[in-house]
Amino acid sequence: MQIRRWWTAYGCDTGFTAFYKSPNGAKVRQAAADGIQSYMRSVSNPKYLDILLPKYELGVKRTVVDHGYLEATNRDNFTLIKCDGLQSVEGSDRRTLVDKAGNRHQVDIVILANGFKTQDLLTPMSVYGLEGENLREIWQQRGGSEAYMG
Repeated sequence: MQIRRWWTAYGCDTGFTAFYKSPNGAKVRQAAADGIQSYMRSVSNPKYLDILLPKYELGVKRTVVDHGYLEATNRDNFTLIKCDGLQSVEGSDRRTLVDKAGNRHQVDIVILANGFKTQDLLTPMSVYGLEGENLREIWQQRGGSEAYMG
C-alpha cells in the first residue's frame, strides 16, 4: 500500500509540471492538450467539434471530465446548440429557449457553462428547477454543492 501511495503521489506531483511557466511546462501542457483533443476527436460527433474543442491553452479553464457526454453527441436524439446569451424561456412546459439572436430552441436539457466563483457558487445568479426549487437552497440543505457523476 505504501508503494502504491508513493506512486499515486508521484503521478499527481508530476502533473503539476504542466502548470509551470517554463519551456518544460509548455511542452507538458501541449502534450496533455494534444491527448485530450485526440480523445475528443475519437469519441465526439465530428459536426460538434468546432463547439467542443477548446480554443484556449490547457489550464486556462477547468478541464471537463467525460462521463459519457462526448459519446452521447453521436446519438440520433442529441443536438448541441451554442448560443451567445439567453433572452427568455417560454412555453407552458418551459422547454423553449429564445437566444439573444431571436432563435428558438426546443430543449430537454440545458447545460449552463459560464464559469463560477469557487467559494461563492452560483453568484450572482439564481438557478431554479422546473418545480421552482432553488439550487443554492438545495445545496445548503445537503451540506454543500454536488454534481451528477462528478
